[in-house]
Amino acid sequence: MYSQSSLFEESPIVAILLRIEKQVSEQKGSLVALTGFIPKKAFQEFIGYGDTKVTELLQSGQLEVSQIGANKYISLKSLIQLLEKNIQ
Repeated sequence: MYSQSSLFEESPIVAILLRIEKQVSEQKGSLVALTGFIPKKAFQEFIGYGDTKVTELLQSGQLEVSQIGANKYISLKSLIQLLEKNIQ
């Protein structure tokens, strides 16, 4: 398993994810930075998928998801791992 600091140092997509995290953090406070999770909507905007595709992806178990009430949050760590797994 990756440590969060080594994961961020080694990943080629970190700049993009950190930009998303910054945008979300500016809108939602520093909770994203503290937890390592991004809201489903921010994830959806990042990958450019609609509701149906995002739901399929979340149900596939490929991403670590936290749910509080109706709100879902996606782990940045699992998102990085999914993107790296699908490098072509």
